[in-house]
Amino acid sequence: MPRTGAFRAFFAIPLAPSTAGALERAAAVFVAGAAGPGSPPWRLTPASRLHVTLRFLGDCGEDLRRGLRAALDGAVAGVPPFALSFPLPGGWHLFPGPRAPRVLAAPVSEPSGSLHRLAASLEESVRALGFAAEDRPWLAHVTVARAPRGRGGRGRNPGRDVHPPASRLLPGAASPGRVATGGEATGRGATGRGAPRVDAPIPGMVADRVVLYRSVLGPGGPEYEELESAALAGTAPEPGTTPEARTTRRIGEEGRR
Repeated sequence: MPRTGAFRAFFAIPLAPSTAGALERAAAVFVAGAAGPGSPPWRLTPASRLHVTLRFLGDCGEDLRRGLRAALDGAVAGVPPFALSFPLPGGWHLFPGPRAPRVLAAPVSEPSGSLHRLAASLEESVRALGFAAEDRPWLAHVTVARAPRGRGGRGRNPGRDVHPPASRLLPGAASPGRVATGGEATGRGATGRGAPRVDAPIPGMVADRVVLYRSVLGPGGPEYEELESAALAGTAPEPGTTPEARTTRRIGEEGRR
């Protein structure tokens, strides 16, 4: 149900600085190279604001703060840190579709399933608090740029990512959620022949905490403030290694973000 109150909020995993910086640079290169007739003027998301959204909440009252904290603690219980990778050379996500995209997003890979389990746990908990169920399946991604309102994004909630069902995000599929490579357009039907591919790998990272953020909209875009944070416990995998071959280490061995 819609909430009125003191803050707009969402649950997310913050990105490591090296990962966020690389994604910001890759997005800038892609958007600049894909620009052409009919292409919307994308607004890049600064590296400091990049994250993997687990659950958007919208307007929340302070009376929900304790329940949201409990949802956060319940979601992370028993979940160890896990590696995230960003297979960007394989393409970008254009939401809701390539003809009139509103969101440019980087894909996120996490084979163990921990990321999806966190999102599912939070979804169940916030529904128990009275929030309406999401009308689309959750999809792991990092929003790196948006089309300004009035150019494909008219009337859209600026604090919420728009995405199609995950089954539509197959590389090369002629569907609203197709994955765009550097040879495709970010505009309305343009070919984008000059758009560069992103061949350099994006640094992987270890997700070691989940954050409840407050979103404050301003003239330069939203600013995010940490309201609550919960650490994942246990041993963490080295980023970029397979479950079979990777070594483990204690969470404290990686510098805090």
